[in-house]
Amino acid sequence: MKKELPVAGLSCAACAVAVEQTLEKAPGVKAVRVNFANHSALLEWDESATDIARLQETVRKSGYELLAETPSPSDSASEQQAQYAVVKQKTRFAGLLAAPVFVLGMFFMDLPYGNYLQWALTTPILLIFGRQFYTHAWKLARIGKANMDTLVALSTGIAYLYSTFTTFFPSLLLSRGLEAHVYFEAAAVILFFILLGKTLELRAKAGTSEALRQLMQLQPREVQVQHPDGSLELMPVEAVAIGTSFRVKPGEKIPLDGEILSGESYVEESMLTGEPLPVAKASGQTVFAGTLNQSGNLLIRATKTDAGSTLAQIIARVREAQASKAPIQHLVDRISGIFVPVVLVIGLLTLLIWGFSGVEDAWLRGMLALITVWVIACPCALGLATPTAIMAAMGKGAEQGILIKQAETLEKGSRIRHIVFDKTGTLTLGKPALKALIPAEPAWTQETKIALHALEQLSEHPLGKAIAEGLRVKQPAPEVQDFRSHTGQGISGIVAGKRYLIGKRQWLHSQSVALPQGWLTRADEVGSLRGISWFLRPANSSRSPY
Repeated sequence: MKKELPVAGLSCAACAVAVEQTLEKAPGVKAVRVNFANHSALLEWDESATDIARLQETVRKSGYELLAETPSPSDSASEQQAQYAVVKQKTRFAGLLAAPVFVLGMFFMDLPYGNYLQWALTTPILLIFGRQFYTHAWKLARIGKANMDTLVALSTGIAYLYSTFTTFFPSLLLSRGLEAHVYFEAAAVILFFILLGKTLELRAKAGTSEALRQLMQLQPREVQVQHPDGSLELMPVEAVAIGTSFRVKPGEKIPLDGEILSGESYVEESMLTGEPLPVAKASGQTVFAGTLNQSGNLLIRATKTDAGSTLAQIIARVREAQASKAPIQHLVDRISGIFVPVVLVIGLLTLLIWGFSGVEDAWLRGMLALITVWVIACPCALGLATPTAIMAAMGKGAEQGILIKQAETLEKGSRIRHIVFDKTGTLTLGKPALKALIPAEPAWTQETKIALHALEQLSEHPLGKAIAEGLRVKQPAPEVQDFRSHTGQGISGIVAGKRYLIGKRQWLHSQSVALPQGWLTRADEVGSLRGISWFLRPANSSRSPY
């Protein structure tokens, strides 16, 4: 069994490493990758040896929570936006309180009752806006573990408790010849900047989920099911089983992978294939979820469920790739795993060295040095930078139609020197334009151009629209009688009493139309790509040889 599951309670890279190491030791687990950037674990386990309930209990004992259900990209994006909004609000209020504390502590230290005012402003920052750091650090301490929250809680907590004691019992310090100095500004400002870092982190995470949410939006969430008696019912795509028939009208996106039972149409599949031109579809052919039905009314039989559709598989691969680790990330994880314990030891050694140094106010100076070491040694940037960059790159790539299978590919990408494109739509805007008339334009009568313009205006094919626009006929279009669109072949109609056929050479031959040999020779010389041109994307126009 292989599945991606959310992990709650991760607050730093060391947390992700701890959960990963815990799951690796669990019986029945074959492989595990914990991603701190999107708070998830990609697990593969033997169902005969363990199950989700046992894995959840294993993770719970380590101080974290493994959730049983994976939210959809849409729900995940909404949840991350909500978390971002909450932390952003906490950061704003913490900043409003920390600013006057900083000013009082740095510039108005001798202000009467200044210490009491600083205490009153700092207390809500610790107990309300930064409370999560202390509660989580306490949970981990109960099971003998430590992480970034431990460093934050210890450093700011010591500064706050010492300053509170000094504020209410200054005589005890003054009687020993020590200055009754407070450090509320250190605790308040440190927590504000930690919260600010969390806000920026959550904003980055919310942005990486947006691309997956946009991929999900390509697929309609409702489908018009046609029952055997011919009646229609609107149902959610999740409720549609394989074999169910459903209708798709012109201009609608196809909700599920399926096989056309009846109808003909052009279907735009650029989101899957990268090809800009719609594909002619008829009975018996396959269509895919998220593609656009441009013209005909289609009756389709579902061949895959919502979770098994090609689009769903693409989204699953993107999520799996985002959870993968680049080779450099393994080094970062090893460092993050031992970083917090090492920093705790270094901080305590700093305190002891200062304390026994014999200098004036040795233990006070040692306490300040201890706080400094624990605060500045934040491993979050170390552990967050690589996975967040991977998520952002893969999310942005998916938004642009580029799917990356694993993080290692991105790291190797720096060595790429040449790129070969095999999809026209990669380099162009997908908007064709008329470039030349064959034979030369003087051979075309105004009557023929007007008739061609009138017919192509009714065509559903994008090349027909390009021809109609490129002819630049200013006269009102004449009436077209008996207009017919032969899907995948061409069009026909009667204009001013004359019948016109426009389409592929083979189809024209099948309609007993004899083309002048000179036209065929000239067309072969020029080639179809010279008759119709494609607009290059602005970013590519200076680099493409075409």
